[in-house]
Amino acid sequence: MAVDSVRIKGRRYRFYGNDTFVRIRDEAHPWLQHMAREFPSELNRALRHVGWWARKELRSAIFEGGVAGSSWPPLSDVQQMRRIDDLKGRLRNPRTHPFGSLVRAIGYKHEPAIMRVRVGWLSRSAAAQGAKLQKGFTTQITPKMRRFFWAADIPLSGSKAVFRTPARPLFDPFFMANRRKIYARIESRILYYLNKSKKRARFQWAA
Repeated sequence: MAVDSVRIKGRRYRFYGNDTFVRIRDEAHPWLQHMAREFPSELNRALRHVGWWARKELRSAIFEGGVAGSSWPPLSDVQQMRRIDDLKGRLRNPRTHPFGSLVRAIGYKHEPAIMRVRVGWLSRSAAAQGAKLQKGFTTQITPKMRRFFWAADIPLSGSKAVFRTPARPLFDPFFMANRRKIYARIESRILYYLNKSKKRARFQWAA
């Protein structure tokens, strides 16, 4: 079985899709179907642009605490202070945000042969961490963890047995909220590329 991968700036990464994608086929608006038949090169360039744009917007959503209209639960004091990770010597990049390690791991894969662009993760660890982020999870508090918290001067109640991390959905609410905007962006980019190349579309399709 072939490994799903994507090349970025000369380097190849394994790609882990998130079941979120934009694909131009029978479900598309008749105008886009017409463009797919008549101008596949311009349409694929527009899809690649949408992949780049979606990645940029999703990265911003992580920093801003969720997709517009679907705000994430506030960060806990521990997440904001980052003391535990600092104790372990694992400094996030960017260091200023608890989920910064996921930002650089968001990528997209353009598949021109089937006129599709997918958005997902660029490593197995990021895919696992991203899945936990979006679904929420619990962490059992072990004696070792209690010692870490004590060393970080963060008191824990003796009765506290688990940390509960609430779900912070990312991909699904983004695509649901931006579905119309995505197709409008595709249309505008196609027209931009056509005008730039001096081509003229043949708008002979059935309404």
